[in-house]
Amino acid sequence: MKPLGDDDRKQYTTYFTLPNFLEFPTDIVLLVVLWRVRYKLSLRDLAEMFLHRGFEFTHEAVREWEARFAPLMANKLRAKCKGQADGSWHTDETYIKVGGVWKYLYRAIDRNGNLVDSMLSDHPAILIMAEVVGTVDGFSAISCA
Repeated sequence: MKPLGDDDRKQYTTYFTLPNFLEFPTDIVLLVVLWRVRYKLSLRDLAEMFLHRGFEFTHEAVREWEARFAPLMANKLRAKCKGQADGSWHTDETYIKVGGVWKYLYRAIDRNGNLVDSMLSDHPAILIMAEVVGTVDGFSAISCA
């Protein structure tokens, strides 16, 4: 199947939920991106697989679709799964440089290794706890007494 002509394109424009225009049906493009990310297939393998199914596009089209839509799909999945830990989770802390400034990155990870939530902060967790609890001395916020 070759890219759609001007008359054929109009039938797909009502179903688009993605920004900008595509020459192929949206569900085919998203399926290509999903298979690329999920199964780690090569660009050329995906183009060949869909050629057998009647859709003709190049490996460069697959690369462009991945760069364009994989972040959108990931953000949508993260938003859907945010805060849904399956009973057991832990946090980790690391110190990273963001825009030339050192910051604390906190991540909550569930038992399957999935990211539950993350937070970027200028201050260590001890100062954040002190603000939440409302103590004057940051160390008294976590005292055992």
